[in-house]
Amino acid sequence: MRVWLVLGLLVSGVLALSFSQRAGNPAPALIPGGQWFNSPPTSLQAYRGKVVLLNFFTYSCYNCQNSVPTLKDWYSKYKGQGLEILGVHTPELSGDYAAANVKQALQREGITWPVVQDNDSATWQAYANHYWPAFYLIDRKGVVRYVQAGEISSSYPNSIKSLQAQIEKVLGE
Repeated sequence: MRVWLVLGLLVSGVLALSFSQRAGNPAPALIPGGQWFNSPPTSLQAYRGKVVLLNFFTYSCYNCQNSVPTLKDWYSKYKGQGLEILGVHTPELSGDYAAANVKQALQREGITWPVVQDNDSATWQAYANHYWPAFYLIDRKGVVRYVQAGEISSSYPNSIKSLQAQIEKVLGE
């Protein structure tokens, strides 16, 4: 039991270290590797003046699916205050690459915010991302302010609290 606790703390430390290297840096550009859904092609530059929650996900990921209700709640609650959510669909499995499959999943889940396919993992690599789902909170000036990986759902209420607190902080600035 103690070994698992130590391993958990080590992994948490490594995650915090890798993510801390991203916070405070300008957000890398989106590098589309496929279609755009729910909007015409756009860029992070087009969202300057807004707070952006960049969500790396793949529709076949169970933890990503479980995070959708929280994201939908936040989109409804904070959009009027300047929050935008942008999805970056980076495939994991072979079926995840087909635009028709992505479109169907977005419709099924009721995802209405802009989503770009990252079939070449170029945006994933630009962010040095390693996780599904992952969330990059970008401030109104285009700077990454906070990064969090993992499911945000009622199964993990602390993950909701920590990311929501950061969203509210950055929106309030």
